[in-house]
Amino acid sequence: MDYYTLRDRTIAQTRKSLSEYYDDFFNKNSDLGGIANRYTKLRKDFIDGENLKGDFEGLYFHYYVMRYVSIDYRKRYFSKMVELQNGACCSIEELTTTLKDGDKIMLSFATKLLNISDGVSPLYDNNVCTLMKLSYEKFSGEKESQYLDCYKVIKDVYAEILPENLDKINAFKNHFELDNPELLSSTKIMDFILWRMGRDVIEKTNRLKQNKRATTFITR
Repeated sequence: MDYYTLRDRTIAQTRKSLSEYYDDFFNKNSDLGGIANRYTKLRKDFIDGENLKGDFEGLYFHYYVMRYVSIDYRKRYFSKMVELQNGACCSIEELTTTLKDGDKIMLSFATKLLNISDGVSPLYDNNVCTLMKLSYEKFSGEKESQYLDCYKVIKDVYAEILPENLDKINAFKNHFELDNPELLSSTKIMDFILWRMGRDVIEKTNRLKQNKRATTFITR
């Protein structure tokens, strides 16, 4: 399937998923406010030139669950973050190439690094991809190119859906007590919404699988 067909299908799927958004979504996901405030604290510290070692590194490490990366990767990752904090420019292509953990492509963490720097780049995340029914394996080419094409689609999706969902973005801002709302871009707010909706899809799928296994066991 060619890139543009995949892009259009992903946009349509995301629109369909967002159509299932419900009015009390934020009441049922009240923890999103705290998650957003932890994120803006990290962004504020980054922007204000705080030392990225020590407390910041620990908070970032736990916020983005980086416990499965190698020590070498963690060192190189935060070293690159310092470069970005000092004004260096870096593309997602460069980050994806230079920040591999061994042979493993770490696009998710690369996009998180880019976002902490610019505040507007969307994240490549399993929950979001699940909601969009998107996988890098649907693209042709070498593996790194597949990942980057997948991320390009995600960026295209956000460009399409953000103007259509300003009501949800504003509802997020109005519902939660945000410490630094100016540091929350529309992209990041939509990322929180899609991330949580994607998690719900994964949990629902897992429950259905468990129920099916239990039923199969009983009938035997």
